[in-house]
Formats: sequence, C-alpha cells, structure tokens
Amino acid sequence: MNHQAAGSLVVMSKFTPPTRKQQLEAIGAVLAGRDSFVGLRTGYGKSLCFQLPAAARPGVTVVVTPLLALAQDQCTDCDERGIVAAKHTSDVDSAVRAGIVADLEGDDPETKLLYLTPEGLAKEEMQELLSKLNARRLLNAIAVDEVCVAPSAVHPLPASADLVLSTSESAHTPAGPFLPCLLALIRLG
Repeated sequence: MNHQAAGSLVVMSKFTPPTRKQQLEAIGAVLAGRDSFVGLRTGYGKSLCFQLPAAARPGVTVVVTPLLALAQDQCTDCDERGIVAAKHTSDVDSAVRAGIVADLEGDDPETKLLYLTPEGLAKEEMQELLSKLNARRLLNAIAVDEVCVAPSAVHPLPASADLVLSTSESAHTPAGPFLPCLLALIRLG
C-alpha cells in the first residue's frame, strides 16, 4: 500500500462512513474540485461532506456559518478527531485570532478547517488572507453551512452566497478560475 492510500485510510478512520448517496456524491465532487450542493436536514451529515475532504488533503477549507455555536461544536468535534479546526469569529480572543492568522500565513498551515461568519468573510483583511492562501494553492474549498433560507432570516441566502461567489470569482486554481464551493443548506420549518 502506498503512502497516500495509507494516509487516506487514517483520515477515513476518523469519521463515521458516509451512508447517504448525497454525502458520497458531495465528497466525491469536492475531492475532484467540483462545486457541490447538499440539502439535508440538521443531523443528517452535511458537515462530513466538507470535513472529510478537508482532512484528506493539504490546505485549508473555509466554512462560512452564521451560527457561532455550530462553529464551536464542529471545531470541538474536529479536535476530538485530531483535525485542526479554528474559529475566527468575534467571540474569539484577539490573541487567538492573531495566532490563527499567523498559522495560515505560514509555509505549511496546521489549520485544515477555518470557520468564519458571513461578516468575518466580508472583512477586507480576511479577503486578503484568503487570496494569499489561494495564490499559494492552499485554499481548497469554501463551504457555506446552515444558511437560512427563510425570507425573514437574519442571514438570508443571497448575502452569504454573494460573499462566497465574490471570493470564488477572484480565485484561480489549477482546475479553473473558481474554487470548489460546497453549499450545504438546511430546510427551515
């Protein structure tokens, strides 16, 4: 067995195997550098669709979510699996956020998953950081998780989608001008 195959088995062993067709299709698409959409209810395994590919390869996957508690829960879950995930949000101490940025600016970032709010993604300094990661071919994908789709929602889909698209449109990857974007939505009600 070669080194890459052995590494993939180690990564897979950290996760409950995907059991839904949508999960398998989304994971395959992200690993192949294609966009993917997953519409599953809460608790049906959307996070597996971006966490597993992020853990399986070098670089960083950005996860955009308006839910700070969800970001914290997913970071804790990743930590328990031995996967480095960081939450760069307003509720995180500035010294910790500076450490996250320093890691991402380093030659070989340890962070595999970077959790941001839509507002955090929109900040100019974050856009610059992500552009630099992309220029170094270290920005693998952007996932939008738990996007509200109700008309009266605090973070409606168009604002979040526009932020992701504006990041993707300026990106140039080996596969083409756009980063793979995994859009993972829940249905409300």
